[in-house]
Amino acid sequence: MVNNILTDSEIESIIIGVYSGRITTSRLPLNLYKKIAELLTKAVFDGYGKNIINVEFGTPDYTMLSSLVTNVYMFSGAKTYQEVRTMVEEIVKNDKVVPFNEFRDNVLPKMTEYNLTWMETEYNTAKQMARSSSLWQDIQSTKKLYPFLQYVTVGDGLVRPSHQMLDGIIRPVDDPFWSTYYPPCDWNCRCNVIQLMDSPLTNVSNMNLKYKINPEFAFNPGKKKIIFSPNHTYFKVMKEDKLLAKRNFDLPLPNMRKLNK
Repeated sequence: MVNNILTDSEIESIIIGVYSGRITTSRLPLNLYKKIAELLTKAVFDGYGKNIINVEFGTPDYTMLSSLVTNVYMFSGAKTYQEVRTMVEEIVKNDKVVPFNEFRDNVLPKMTEYNLTWMETEYNTAKQMARSSSLWQDIQSTKKLYPFLQYVTVGDGLVRPSHQMLDGIIRPVDDPFWSTYYPPCDWNCRCNVIQLMDSPLTNVSNMNLKYKINPEFAFNPGKKKIIFSPNHTYFKVMKEDKLLAKRNFDLPLPNMRKLNK
């Protein structure tokens, strides 16, 4: 279980900073960004089963982990931006600056959503995606012996209908199908794939319109080497902030040599 990543004093400092104009969408709070990024990086290492300081430079594991960690740092910058933007929008209502206490009461629940409720889901997703990326590395290394993959659900009443329709589909490891339908395929998805030596293939030629999944998950993290898709809502910034977003909002990206458990 993930606890709120900010202390009460840090929350208060950010609220005051936003209200006073010291914190804006172009001057994001570094401490919030770092706490998000560090927690998601831990999720990546836990899910992948390896820490980047324990793998050899230049190996497939190092390349994969470097890319995954960089992606969660970019995601953390975008998340910080969206949280601050949400708070800034609460300063003025009906063309009037709201009193500080009212502003504080309005933004506290939003901060709880960002830093506790959604943070826990994002942590779990980062862990799942990293595990899935590690599995993809294993699949690639053994595909000569096990050249087929089968999509499997857990088979209970909580399986999403769109995922249930994918259950049992068998395609070659390098089939384009797995570029889109490689689990997890949504928030808290519990689906998996299993490797097979030989099996009749499933015809998927007519499934484009039938099998719809969340577009934020319609990619293979092992192939793309990312945790969070560019289609994620956090990455949708204001037009005037797009260049800033490309620079990760001028927030520091990870130094792989300094990352630890």
